[in-house]
Amino acid sequence: MLLVPAWELPVVPRLATVPDWLWGEFVAWLFAAPRSFTSPDLTARIAAQRLPHLEDLNDWAGRNVGSATVRAALESYVGALAAVTRSDEGGRRAAELRGQILTRFLTRRDERDFNPVILPRDGRLLRVGFVSRDFGSGPDTFAALASFESLDPAGFEVFLFPLRDSATLEAGYCERRAKAKFVLPSDLADQVKQLRMAQLDVLVFCGDVGAGFDDVTRLALRRLAPLQVVNHRNGLTSGLPEIDLYVSGAQPATPEAASAFSERLGLLRGPAHSFAFPRNLGTDHPACPREALGLPASAIVFAAVITPTGIGFETCRAWAAMLAQTPGSRLAVVLLHPNEQHGYSAARFCLSLSQVFMAAGVDTGRVAVFPATTGDSEQPRNILRVADLFLDSLSGLSPVWVAEALALGLPALVVSQPADADRDAAAHMLYSIALPELIAGSESAYVETGVALALDAARREGLCARLKAALATGPWFFDTLAAGDALGVLLETAYDELAALDRPMFRAGHETLRCFSAENLAEGLDAGFAAQACGDTATAAFEANLALRSDPTNPRARHLRAQVLLVEGKHARAVDYLMAALPHYVGDKEFWFLLAWALQLNRKVPQAIEALESCLRLDGNQVEPLLMMIDLAEGAGASDIAQETLKCLQQIAPHDHRVLAMS
Repeated sequence: MLLVPAWELPVVPRLATVPDWLWGEFVAWLFAAPRSFTSPDLTARIAAQRLPHLEDLNDWAGRNVGSATVRAALESYVGALAAVTRSDEGGRRAAELRGQILTRFLTRRDERDFNPVILPRDGRLLRVGFVSRDFGSGPDTFAALASFESLDPAGFEVFLFPLRDSATLEAGYCERRAKAKFVLPSDLADQVKQLRMAQLDVLVFCGDVGAGFDDVTRLALRRLAPLQVVNHRNGLTSGLPEIDLYVSGAQPATPEAASAFSERLGLLRGPAHSFAFPRNLGTDHPACPREALGLPASAIVFAAVITPTGIGFETCRAWAAMLAQTPGSRLAVVLLHPNEQHGYSAARFCLSLSQVFMAAGVDTGRVAVFPATTGDSEQPRNILRVADLFLDSLSGLSPVWVAEALALGLPALVVSQPADADRDAAAHMLYSIALPELIAGSESAYVETGVALALDAARREGLCARLKAALATGPWFFDTLAAGDALGVLLETAYDELAALDRPMFRAGHETLRCFSAENLAEGLDAGFAAQACGDTATAAFEANLALRSDPTNPRARHLRAQVLLVEGKHARAVDYLMAALPHYVGDKEFWFLLAWALQLNRKVPQAIEALESCLRLDGNQVEPLLMMIDLAEGAGASDIAQETLKCLQQIAPHDHRVLAMS
């Protein structure tokens, strides 16, 4: 035990054969995470070795969780989890065993008896809470914010429950996008009490509660609301007994895919993955010079963002091969939250990395590692801004950093995961912006593509130009309005079914949960626009809502929804839908006029004037837009613009009574 890790031995004793006094140390040895990644297929071998021991530990926890010997073993297991990074090896059974062990060890029987009342949704807003570490800068916030920042206030009340307060720009923005924020107390019992007293209908846990063990996972072990949801979308079940719904971003590859989840699988009809980055929050930082980062100014720089245990031998081998075939290139690795307490220091990580690169004949001086804390997203961005190509890991478990690289205009190289729709998110993103050449089908293709791009500056420049053009049109993975609409209708559907059934029946459902949709989207929208033209707002609203349930990104559905919202007096929400649909209507003068009207009603005069100018550039002889321009210009004190516009009107419509009244 002192010299060899458990997974390196062909046979390991079962727990029942180990002396009682050794159980704590034995379990710590069994489940200790590897301190290096210099061996192929390591994750699979560890998972295969651990599964029978997980069964043993769960069995003992079920028999006598109060035993000092059993508790010593369980404490060691929980301690080992703090250093674990998510893996798909072991599947649903391993995840469920983990969830059962944690529940038996960390919750009391009386806590498990709590059963909140499921009130019908009719005639009221759905109260949705989001629990996160702090809603500060970081991947969990970027993914969660995209889900709730545009949830329809006509159907939902959003509450944020951070475990600690944060003064970051992101945390402040998140608070403004919610009805209220409540920082949870430090004591677990008080946290549980506050969440239960909030009388939420739905509670969403931000981040991957199925990985490792932290305070968010500790809360997710308990029943706090009628419907409890994970929205991480990494294609892996949490395995936690009190999680009811796993939100999936893409159609499962096979009908049997739902059986891989302990939760009910819910399928979004909107964007598979959406992210809200600080570029949407008003931040704008210049690139840090390469020299200040210790990187040569003229070298090709590959960049990667990883966690200490979030990289496998295969990924590291591929990166070494790329550097070996591209003389003079550099690899800049951002190492997120190195965990010194569990042996995952930056120094130990660098040692493992060096061993793989030296074996490939690559000078380790060509690799730079930049440690960063969990909440420090500016350090990764500093590296991404000066890099030439972003390298995703072969596992595909963290699409957020692929999206971040793309948002900064940096091409990202990924490996397709066709067997798992959620884990193939990065490939879907690249397909959607017409950059399929950045998607590799295997490790060898990944290396080949990376080398080819590194050696061809003109090709990289072309990719950057195409990426910039794609970003200007608003890719779906940055479409938070569609993300909110899609999640909203899925939560409503799930909650209604939960209210109609009891929880065991809801959880036992084998069919993937999805909201109903329109049979003929185009016909419904035609009927909606016709109804709106006749003043039948109720029919128009029904058709718009049904169309958005079917396709939240549909520009005609957004156009119709905006018209309905303007009639209802919800001007700000109408502007959101019009701006989202705008890329599809840039040549439509009537749409520009509608947008200008909505912006004027929303008291955004400079933006309204810009919209009117775009409208008049398409047709300068429109009376109504010119009249509005005079009104806006006079209100803004721009009398010269008003006079010039009046002269134009006097030529176009000299007999119009409104023009005559101003002459």
